[in-house]
Amino acid sequence: MIAHTAEPAQLFVESLTGAGYRRHHPRSLGADDGPLSGDLRREGGSVALQWGVHTGRLGALPEAVPLTARRTLSAAWVGPRLPQDVLGDVFEALWACGLDRDAVVCRLADRGREGDPVRAALARLGIPQAGEDPDAGAPPDTSHRRHGTPGVLLSLDCELGPACSPACTPDCLCGRYLHLGDGRFTRPARSTGLPVFEFLAAEDAVSCGAAGLADPFDLPPLRGLLEAVGARLPELLTLPAPGQALRLVVDHTRAVALLLAAGFGPGPRGPARATRRLLRRMAGTMALAGAPVAGLADLVALAGGAHGFPAVSVAARYLVERETAAFDRVVAAGHRRFLCCLARRPTPDELAVELARLRSERGVPLALTLNWCRQHGISVPLSLIAAADARDV
Repeated sequence: MIAHTAEPAQLFVESLTGAGYRRHHPRSLGADDGPLSGDLRREGGSVALQWGVHTGRLGALPEAVPLTARRTLSAAWVGPRLPQDVLGDVFEALWACGLDRDAVVCRLADRGREGDPVRAALARLGIPQAGEDPDAGAPPDTSHRRHGTPGVLLSLDCELGPACSPACTPDCLCGRYLHLGDGRFTRPARSTGLPVFEFLAAEDAVSCGAAGLADPFDLPPLRGLLEAVGARLPELLTLPAPGQALRLVVDHTRAVALLLAAGFGPGPRGPARATRRLLRRMAGTMALAGAPVAGLADLVALAGGAHGFPAVSVAARYLVERETAAFDRVVAAGHRRFLCCLARRPTPDELAVELARLRSERGVPLALTLNWCRQHGISVPLSLIAAADARDV
């Protein structure tokens, strides 16, 4: 088990266990069910902290750097209980984390008049409501078939600054609001005949809200890692977007450290494939900057130590080093194929298709192939590559 507990997360758990909730042990990173899936059959309250690795944005264009490894704060109540009491437990736990009571707002999405008791409960608790949220979805990692059909969905946001205009809402892109988490009241499932309330929030979002920060990379563990990795890899600061490159390496080393601690070395399927993709994406960014890829294992160990993960074993170091050597071979083969393509004098569309295939089929990072194009005085619009990539899917 990974024994890392940030203070806000621990305070969240202590508040709910003090209110009689059961502490649920973390599940494996490879588990398909949600953090509390087993406890949703038992009447009463339960709470859990669960690490997860989310790689859904790794293949998107344009590239982004969301947090890949995140820990979820989850709470649930099974059985008949007034919405005011259930919500009161969750909000008290959030206040214990340091969130400002006056900064949290709630949006609801419901069918018909089912949300009226929840709206009344929020009013009695003094939680401002920022209108309806038609896009609110059920909390992730939950099964409607097993636990019933969602009746009322909630979305919690935290105000971080002044409004950009009188019409500013949590949907605004000005950065005033930080999304904290989601909850849902579920109608009774056939298997238990009991209603369920579930709440999930990202630990980094709650920590940012408590500290008044909009960026999780400004939190102490990640800020320290940014400084340490920047000192070890000054080459990253020479790239056109040095901040993004540095964040990508820090984020991915953290996620790889978590996966290795859970026993998932690089491989072709499942969580092991996520480890491989993250390692190769890091290696590609470092190679683009001219930084030595051979030091990846040391960076992973640094990130793991900063977050309290188990130390990287000798066997895990060997797997990381073997994977970086394999990546070097992939890049060399991809460069040969790229040169063969140029020898055929391709049209922009044909070159875009080749770059998309080098990325999706051969595993050569797009940033590297675009750099090869620039070295030959060629410019390929990202829109062409994205279109070619979409056609291949």
